[in-house]
Amino acid sequence: MGGTLTNFSTIKKSIKRLRLLEKEGSSLYSNTITKKETQMLNRERIKLADQHRGIKDMRRLPDAIVVVDANYEETAIREAKSLDIPIVAIVDTNSDPLRIDYPIPANDDSIRTIQLIISAISEKIIQAKGFGKDELDSKGELSAPVDGSTKPVVKETVEASKGESYVKNIENSTEENAIEEEE
Repeated sequence: MGGTLTNFSTIKKSIKRLRLLEKEGSSLYSNTITKKETQMLNRERIKLADQHRGIKDMRRLPDAIVVVDANYEETAIREAKSLDIPIVAIVDTNSDPLRIDYPIPANDDSIRTIQLIISAISEKIIQAKGFGKDELDSKGELSAPVDGSTKPVVKETVEASKGESYVKNIENSTEENAIEEEE
């Protein structure tokens, strides 16, 4: 979605609102508000959940962006460039590799190629952060926090389909731009 990176402070507020709606749920309001207002809040929750699917747990801007189709994800590339976020992208013969910081020449139409490249990148990031494969569950998430916190440190969602960008977010326990948790 355009503006996700460049307008991240507003996105954080929207995610905070989504968390509030999910935490409290419509059952909390059932005694104090009307049925229509409850339905409106539920619709808002569904809309926000759909808009922020995949970035709901993102606490800060990503360290790097991995893009599968550089032509399709032109907006994400422009936003990352404006924020000086490094871009790793699969560049096909129809893409310009000069606008990508770390181009990977490959066929961006092949699902097997995409899966191979994304899994290789994920493994290298996990190795660089000092995590072993035994600490990861089947979804590519840490099964137990390494730093003693209650939140996973590495989250990865990879869907191999053409035209989707892959944002790899690696969290540290102390973040400058972290979204405040509602108690």
